[in-house]
Amino acid sequence: LVSHKGKGVFVRTPKISSNLSSFRGFTYFCNENNIEQYTHVLETDRQIPAGSIRGKLELKEGETIVYLKRLRRVNQKPVMIEHVYIPYKEFGFLLELNMENRSLYEEIERRTGLKVEDNCYTAITLETSLLTEEEKQYFELHGPQAAFVLMETVYKNTGKPLHCTKQILLGEYFKFFLSNKANQLSMDWKKL
Repeated sequence: LVSHKGKGVFVRTPKISSNLSSFRGFTYFCNENNIEQYTHVLETDRQIPAGSIRGKLELKEGETIVYLKRLRRVNQKPVMIEHVYIPYKEFGFLLELNMENRSLYEEIERRTGLKVEDNCYTAITLETSLLTEEEKQYFELHGPQAAFVLMETVYKNTGKPLHCTKQILLGEYFKFFLSNKANQLSMDWKKL
């Protein structure tokens, strides 16, 4: 329960718990936490990527990407803005699809056979930042607001980049954790 002075007491939506040391998509975590989610497409376009994105995707000069900008909702509330950058050469078919309320990874599997969550790994940077005016409008917020900014590059098991993503996430709805249990299990504490 959350109390808002002058407004009352409300039931808080449970936070979406995400393990940064394992790779699963937003839809997976919502399903795992029994949380209703909806995805609204804000923009889909074929673009020449900025130099930083081209570098992360290991693209050559002039190669293009599919850019997908989505607003993700949890229990009717906007909680994430997602910017997806994915090579057009392999995934241009995404421009032909209506990605409204569809899982990117399910569509990739359906069209290519690649089970992304089972055959890929990620490199993640997580930081905080103030929301821009545009982001505040999407989130229906006013005044200075901080959010998580998660930058993720997804790699195929071959080491070749699949896509990179920038997610703007409201801290009220997300929590992240790391586990190095595998490292602990491999240590022989008796020899220390």
